[in-house]
Amino acid sequence: MSPFISGKDLEDRLKSRLKEMGCLIESKEKYDHEFKLDFMAYRLAGFEKPLPISVGVQVTADTDDLDKQREFLEVQRRLRPVQKSIYLALDSQLDVEGGGEYAVFVALGACIFDRSNRDKRVIGVRIYRDFSFEMFDIEDNLKGAKSFRIESDGQQIWLEGRINYYKRLERFGFIGWDGAPDFWFSREHVEDPDLLNILDNPDLYVSGTPIVFQNAGITRDGEKRPTAIRIRLNKP
Repeated sequence: MSPFISGKDLEDRLKSRLKEMGCLIESKEKYDHEFKLDFMAYRLAGFEKPLPISVGVQVTADTDDLDKQREFLEVQRRLRPVQKSIYLALDSQLDVEGGGEYAVFVALGACIFDRSNRDKRVIGVRIYRDFSFEMFDIEDNLKGAKSFRIESDGQQIWLEGRINYYKRLERFGFIGWDGAPDFWFSREHVEDPDLLNILDNPDLYVSGTPIVFQNAGITRDGEKRPTAIRIRLNKP
């Protein structure tokens, strides 16, 4: 497994692997500073012809950095440097040299060629450490990540967020909110039967589910993420 990756190291290693695979990509200082794009993609591996549209990609290991998402969205809307702007958020434990690069390759292809994404000029995609990936709407993500506090339940503070990812077999997942870092949670920390039904039903999509929860702090040795407890659906 590759060591912890972040920032410039992550970007350079990913670009190197994509080039080795046969992708034609280019990075310039102007792309980064003016357009918030780490590289331009001109051709994907296995394709003889260039991509049908201009594609720019920003790479980050800060999957829940809302300020960065907000800045990226604003720049793409204001300057419109390319026809398709992709915000690529990689799990910090993704093995870039051991399969993660192929997950990125497939995700980029889906962003560009999938019919459901054809009309989305700015799109976000998360790549998880198990090589799965999901698309997300950056604007909706920003709207749904606001936190709030209410003083109740013995003065305990409630936070608002969304489920970013849940592994049904392992019965744990991660929660994003308007802050950092994200929260870890286990199924046993969920006290809402309706939410438990969502988590347990393989036919239902979990990522993006709005919830409220409380912060239990760091509860596991060696873990940087705090634990979310008393998790409930955020019902209107």
